[in-house]
Amino acid sequence: MGKCRYGVGSKIEEDDIESYFVWIPRYQYRIWDMGKYTTVNSITSLQNSFVDNETSYRRMFGNTRIIDIKFGSADKIARMNESEATIGEYYTHPAFSLGDKNLNGFWMGKFETGYKGAKSKEEASTNVEDKDSVIIKPNVYSWRGIVVKNIFMNSYNYERGLDSHMLKNTEWGAVAYLSHSPYGIGTGISVNNNSDYLTGYSTEMNIIQNSITGNYGVAPSKTQPYNTLSGYLASTTGNITGVYD
Repeated sequence: MGKCRYGVGSKIEEDDIESYFVWIPRYQYRIWDMGKYTTVNSITSLQNSFVDNETSYRRMFGNTRIIDIKFGSADKIARMNESEATIGEYYTHPAFSLGDKNLNGFWMGKFETGYKGAKSKEEASTNVEDKDSVIIKPNVYSWRGIVVKNIFMNSYNYERGLDSHMLKNTEWGAVAYLSHSPYGIGTGISVNNNSDYLTGYSTEMNIIQNSITGNYGVAPSKTQPYNTLSGYLASTTGNITGVYD
C-alpha cells in the first residue's frame, strides 16, 4: 500500500481508494441457551428507526430475537473458554482471539472481493494467484471462478504486514451476531441479485398488500445499488456503514 500521502482534511478521490473495510470492535454477547432451543421463551420485537412506519421493510419481515452485546477492549473483556459459558452471562466472541493474541477488533472487507480492472463478469471469472488484482469496492465485478487455494494466497499476500487473510467462519459469525444486535439491521439481510455480479447491490423489495387479509408482504423486484434505500437492506447495519454482499 505504501506510505500515505494524505494529511488531515485532505480530500481523497474515489479513484485513489483501493478497498473499503469495516472495523468490527471486540464484544461479548449474552447467552440465552446452550443449544437447547426449547429453553428460549421470549421473542423481542424489532426496534429500529422505522418502527412507526407500518410499511417498513423491516416490519414486513416480522419479529426476531435481538442479541444482547457489550463492547470493550482486550484489557477489559477477557478471553473465555467455551466451557466457561453460562446461560445469562456474557461470552467473548472467539473471533477476537488470534493464536495467543487478544484482539481489540478486526477489519473486514466492506464488499465482496472484486477483480481489479475487469470490464465484464467474464473477465472477473479467473482462477489465478494475483494479489494485485484484489479490490474491495462497490460496483465492481465480483471475483468468481477461483479455487479456495488461490483465494487463500491472494488474501494472505494482500497486505502481509497487516496480517491480511481469508475470512474465517468465526469472523463472519461475529459480524452476523452484530447484525442481529441493537447495532445491526435486526433481521434477514437482502441478497445481491445483480445479474452481472456487481458488488454492493441489493434486491429491491416491493411492498404488496393482500386484498383479502389486508396483510402486507414483500416481493423481490429489480436490483439497486448499495447507497439507496433498498441497497441499505443488503448491509449488516441496515444503513451505508455496514458490511455488504
